Amino acid sequence: MSSQPVTVNASPGSDTRHQLISESLKLFARYGYEGTTTRQLAKAAGANIAAIAYHFGGKEGLYKAVIEHIIEDTAPIAEPLRDALRDGIAEARGDRAALARLTAGFVSKLMHQMVGNERFRINFLLALREFSNPSEAFSILYENRIKHFHKAVTQLAAAATGGDPEAPESIMRAHAVMGQMLIFLFAKPILLARLDWDSYTPDRLDEMTKTVVTSVLLSLGLEPPPPNTQPLTPETRGRNP
Repeated sequence: MSSQPVTVNASPGSDTRHQLISESLKLFARYGYEGTTTRQLAKAAGANIAAIAYHFGGKEGLYKAVIEHIIEDTAPIAEPLRDALRDGIAEARGDRAALARLTAGFVSKLMHQMVGNERFRINFLLALREFSNPSEAFSILYENRIKHFHKAVTQLAAAATGGDPEAPESIMRAHAVMGQMLIFLFAKPILLARLDWDSYTPDRLDEMTKTVVTSVLLSLGLEPPPPNTQPLTPETRGRNP
């Protein structure tokens, strides 16, 4: 595959194009690129196989369009959260209580969106395939969605530990922070089996989130905020706690 991105919005109003991207996302997330045939993709979208070549130039082009769709679809969640994290770090000026509230809000928001939002969850499942077995489309996903988000988390890790945000240790700490959340997504069947649950209900998601918030805070050497303290999120940042 070429690493050049494919523009998703090339055919405004094309129901077939939109349906191919939407249904292909689900199939690629479930079976992977190699495990999904063009026949399956066309059938799921209610289109003929020739439509894939017409709209995307083939299966590879369709896959890249799906990756571009993930980047666009997650922007309203990921970008405000990333920007709020950066701004919150600057405003905290090293105040550890403020950093703890910021971290708690960030983790809580991301857990609920990543694990509790079905649309976001499917996007992430395909992204996780790229993380574990990257294709040439990985560079599109990394440059346009992952890199700057990961850098913001690295800035948080550095601010909490007094480290350099460019240092390998800070980058690895940020990676560990993200891993504490991602495991609830890609290893969901293990937790369901261990707890004898059949699903993640809203109450269970709240319980998991509290656990992850505490775990992340402790991993960064931050004291958990008092129980009645409102965590800082994109919606609450700037208000008095």
